[in-house]
Amino acid sequence: MALVMPTPSPAAVANPCATTCIFERMQRAVNALPYPPYIVFTFENQGAVGDQPVHELLRVLVRTDDGVAVMTVIRDFRGNTLSTPRATVVSKKLDFLNVSNVLRLGDFPLADFGLRYVRPARPDFFDSDPTAATGAATAATAATPNLKVIATVGAGAGQQYHVADPGIVEIDGKPAYHFAVTPVRNSKHNTLREIWIDTTTNLPVRYIAQRFIENYPGDDYSYYIAVDAREIDGHLVNVDADGSSLLRGLLGKWQISDVSFPASEPDWVFDRDQWKLHIGEPIPNLAPSQPFR
Repeated sequence: MALVMPTPSPAAVANPCATTCIFERMQRAVNALPYPPYIVFTFENQGAVGDQPVHELLRVLVRTDDGVAVMTVIRDFRGNTLSTPRATVVSKKLDFLNVSNVLRLGDFPLADFGLRYVRPARPDFFDSDPTAATGAATAATAATPNLKVIATVGAGAGQQYHVADPGIVEIDGKPAYHFAVTPVRNSKHNTLREIWIDTTTNLPVRYIAQRFIENYPGDDYSYYIAVDAREIDGHLVNVDADGSSLLRGLLGKWQISDVSFPASEPDWVFDRDQWKLHIGEPIPNLAPSQPFR
């Protein structure tokens, strides 16, 4: 995916601080948004594996503090609509592959791509996973990144990105700053490559990031992912993604819809062993939704 260097706007040329200030305002705006305890969404996969298109449609409920999810398959990998959708509990990132071909599917809607000052306690979508580490001490270290601020300013670590002078473009009929960012160092940690920021709300509406996959399953590769983000009920949600990994013959194209943020969920919902004690009870907020239009 080619990165486009936008033409500097007259405002940016007139005010040398404009670029850095815009980026920092974006960070503060994202950081001010709360991180919800639960998210429910419909996930539509329109990607491909080799020459095989994917048509799955899932309804997903995620408990965000530990990433445990409950998933209902509405339409399977080949596009067949299930007459009796069944739910299953997903407790580890690799378990998603038992239901979908998307790794860490439950993390995607709220993945912040390094936009927040304060990160969730568990790793973000583009961070290392502590469950892959050995030993409790190693896992604890992996779960707490050394960088307390991820983007233009690092806590005692200096600048993380070179930020290009922004141009002004329209996204969905609204003006947005658009500029490229280049990591000063550690490109595997600082993953942003291009960003569009709403000129009124200071929230990102689109960005391109580079994801690095290491030792899975035994090889290393990376790919670019273009993401559309929207503010929904006071939360920043990634609603659309388009990415590819040409070396592996994978095309990822995902859409998120029917998003809500329950204030609470019963604990038994996230423990498959307890389901037998609640036979006949509906799982709150997980009724199959209509297919994405």
